[in-house]
Amino acid sequence: MEKAVPVDFPSDDSRSDSYQNHAEAALVVRAQAGQTEAFDTLMRTYRDRVFGVVFGLTGNRADASDVTQDVFIKAFTNIRKYNFRSSFFTWIYRIAVNEALNYQRRARSKKMNLFEKFLPSKDETQTQEERLAKLAALNNSDARPESTLQNEMQTQLDKSLQELSEEHRAALVLVEIEGLPLQEAAEILGASVGTVKSRLHYAKKRLQTLLKPYLNL
Repeated sequence: MEKAVPVDFPSDDSRSDSYQNHAEAALVVRAQAGQTEAFDTLMRTYRDRVFGVVFGLTGNRADASDVTQDVFIKAFTNIRKYNFRSSFFTWIYRIAVNEALNYQRRARSKKMNLFEKFLPSKDETQTQEERLAKLAALNNSDARPESTLQNEMQTQLDKSLQELSEEHRAALVLVEIEGLPLQEAAEILGASVGTVKSRLHYAKKRLQTLLKPYLNL
């Protein structure tokens, strides 16, 4: 027997929002009962927005596509664990942030292994900065086609986002890029609103510093 559809969703007294919440809840209940077409509908509803937040955290479209697929696989596998205490939107975004950050950690580990494998020198007297400089010189030696100013700025922004810590990048992406309210971002990140505000403030300042030389501000 299917579960009763919860009716105690937060509401802003908007009839359309209330209908949307109840319609979504009905889809979730059907998905929890094993109806894959109901989950497919939920996936289509949030696929683009999940991709957006994952791309903001990974900075790479191919990686974001892979992670987004993983997000929905994990959501489908764990749909019965969703308990309606937060909105489905918040629940799946939390999965997206966690999957993206986990992907980044795994990617960094792989990069460090490649770093050690392909370094031009194994001189133990070199500092890490000197070794990184040599690797960067090798990476930059390849000829690259000219980019438009817009593409260059987007590339620089993506690169600068990756310079932020995971916590600061997540706050910036959710609030400034995805446009989520602070309260919702806090729920997704499992932090207080005050903490998210603090992370957001630092992230903006740091991003401005990183972009300043490029934009000649």
